[in-house]
Amino acid sequence: MPVLSAPDSCDVVIVKGEGGRELLASELIRRGARVTEWACYRRCWPDVDVSGVAGMGAGRVFQASGGEVRCGRAAALAGEGQADLFQSPIIVPSGRVASLATEAGWGQVILAEDASDDAFIRALKQHTQPGTNR
Repeated sequence: MPVLSAPDSCDVVIVKGEGGRELLASELIRRGARVTEWACYRRCWPDVDVSGVAGMGAGRVFQASGGEVRCGRAAALAGEGQADLFQSPIIVPSGRVASLATEAGWGQVILAEDASDDAFIRALKQHTQPGTNR
């Protein structure tokens, strides 16, 4: 968007979850925008028993749509001693989330075209087609 490439003296409101969108805010401020951040939700991670997931076998594929791949899901899986789960593929919507997944310990990161449900389903179908690396 042209207004975001040179937002000097522009007012921007970022609607986000707590702790999210730091890069966007800092970059807009660096470019001269006046940024207001509105945290309208909080991510909460329930205690989960991942032992059932661990017993699913080799066909499991995880999905993550944002930075939670680095904290909540990864901590839940690692906390249960299920390091092998990180060798399962995970489908993500962007290069940024792919980097976070790799840093968190995921062995195989699949990049979807975007964050839509359709893109995740296409990525899953492509990954599970015969002749693809699984």
